[in-house]
Amino acid sequence: RVLSAGLLAAKSMRQSGQSGKAACSPSPLTRGVADSAPMAALTCILFHNESPDLGSIDKLGTEESKPSPKRRWVVGKDLFLRSLINCAGRRHALGIAGSGCASGRNTPSRNRSNSFADWDYLDDDDDDNDDGGGNSRSSRGSGSDSERQRKRSNNSSALSGADVDDFGAALRPMLTYYAIINAMSEEYVLNLEDARIDEAASRIVQTVEVCHRAANIHELLEKAEITLSHKAIIDEFQLGMVCA
Repeated sequence: RVLSAGLLAAKSMRQSGQSGKAACSPSPLTRGVADSAPMAALTCILFHNESPDLGSIDKLGTEESKPSPKRRWVVGKDLFLRSLINCAGRRHALGIAGSGCASGRNTPSRNRSNSFADWDYLDDDDDDNDDGGGNSRSSRGSGSDSERQRKRSNNSSALSGADVDDFGAALRPMLTYYAIINAMSEEYVLNLEDARIDEAASRIVQTVEVCHRAANIHELLEKAEITLSHKAIIDEFQLGMVCA
């Protein structure tokens, strides 16, 4: 219940306490922010969507309940977005390409199309150049401390002149997740009637489909209603990478 508050506090401390090169240095605090960002965003909707941030939760679950215009997600949306971008950078630096939910058991399953595959060529080219071929993603997460430090230095140098186009595939999952959570925030309250659940689910599915159909990172940013500057996105992405 308090995870989202902890994330907002940590991210606020990180942003207000450092600037310049220090803001892009590795930090256990940033690592914690990056790792907890997806779950913190979700629990923010589950527990803090019907009351003003820091307000009373006595009215939760009433029949007339609806998302508060001053709910925590609205108040801290920018910090949640930045934290999710930190997560995207950390995942990219560690070579994480999936959610970790795939089963390792050899059981028959339906083949599913990967709607994120269209953008992978940019990041795959970078991986091949850095590590000489197809095993780059599986090998990034391993190695000695000195090897990790070397990769952090290389990551920082590589991002010095980068733009969002260079890391579109790595940013795409978390930006889409942000759009989904933002849509959920407009809909979710306790004790929804079945008809309202059906309507809300349809609108959330439309958000997912719109984001998946985005032809490039710029269109995704527009569809997800993300107004953060490209420089700020790359800065937060780099912050996530160097804390890997």
